[in-house]
Amino acid sequence: MSIARSARIAAAKSGFRRLIVYLAIAGVGMVIASTLYLASYGLATPGVVVVVGIAEMLAVLLGGGLMAMGFYSSDSGLDETVAGAATTKKRRKR
Repeated sequence: MSIARSARIAAAKSGFRRLIVYLAIAGVGMVIASTLYLASYGLATPGVVVVVGIAEMLAVLLGGGLMAMGFYSSDSGLDETVAGAATTKKRRKR
């Protein structure tokens, strides 16, 4: 593996970690906001708060995490490697 490629992968990993941290912060903010909303209508029982909190964190981290994985794959150059391998394989079959 070349130095430029390992630097590109390291930068992509750093960006991925940063995105996951931002997603976790956004998820916690969503849980706090929804808890305050439920409390304002008197619906904030402990069971409801736990279920809504888990569901929101799961939705935010799953959706955002999949997007972050796409960005990581693109930024690290792994997409280009796979595309190049697929093209080479097709050419060999002809």
